[in-house]
Amino acid sequence: MVTVKREYIFYDTLKEILPRVEGGHFIRVHKGFIVNYDHVVAYNSKYLELPNHINIPIGFSKQVEVKQAKTKWE
Repeated sequence: MVTVKREYIFYDTLKEILPRVEGGHFIRVHKGFIVNYDHVVAYNSKYLELPNHINIPIGFSKQVEVKQAKTKWE
């Protein structure tokens, strides 16, 4: 897990992590990524860009969900 201040190592699955962060603007965008949408600086149909210029891929099955989140949270 990467945060603004540091990186953490954990052994839970993302499926187990997501319910713990409900209530925030967290969204599962790919089988390997959960993103806090508050930190997205750019968006297209394939990637989210974070402030550190890292591009996070959007899974094909998650594209509609990400688009809905974008509409809801922006």
